[in-house]
Amino acid sequence: MRKQISPRIENVKLAVILAKSFGKANTRNKAKRRIRAICSELINHLKNGFCIIIKVDADFKNLQFIEIKSIIRALFMKAGLIKRDADTGAQ
Repeated sequence: MRKQISPRIENVKLAVILAKSFGKANTRNKAKRRIRAICSELINHLKNGFCIIIKVDADFKNLQFIEIKSIIRALFMKAGLIKRDADTGAQ
């Protein structure tokens, strides 16, 4: 049984990939939690039917949460994943 993030969103899958060279397990888990939290805020603005894979490199460790959020939002917009009528203004 799958846990559905939002009743409105279907067929959107998210995967976060980190190499072991990124750091210890707690560092990798923290990075994954941060990315999932950002994506859960944006999930209602995404189009249905996409599988999203986010691969993180070592530069991610030096970024603040707000910087990461703006980068992910910009990537989603550039990829055309965000609906045009969605209001995802800067926060």
